[in-house]
Amino acid sequence: MMLLSISMYAQGTVVSGRITDKNGQPLPDAVVMLSGSTTVATVSDLNGYYKITVPDASKSRLTVSMIRFKTIEEK
Repeated sequence: MMLLSISMYAQGTVVSGRITDKNGQPLPDAVVMLSGSTTVATVSDLNGYYKITVPDASKSRLTVSMIRFKTIEEK
């Protein structure tokens, strides 16, 4: 599960949210990356929260991956 909120800035769009497992427990150290990019990425904190700036939220997809979990892609 991933919860998102979006804020607009001149440099891009800040997308933030929380990565949790199916029981609602936070998943720290999940890699959140702009799909197709090797440079736009972040890692969720100890409580599963992340924040990433993307160039255009309406066209961007995020990939979330973590060891022992299936990789997901969200728009």
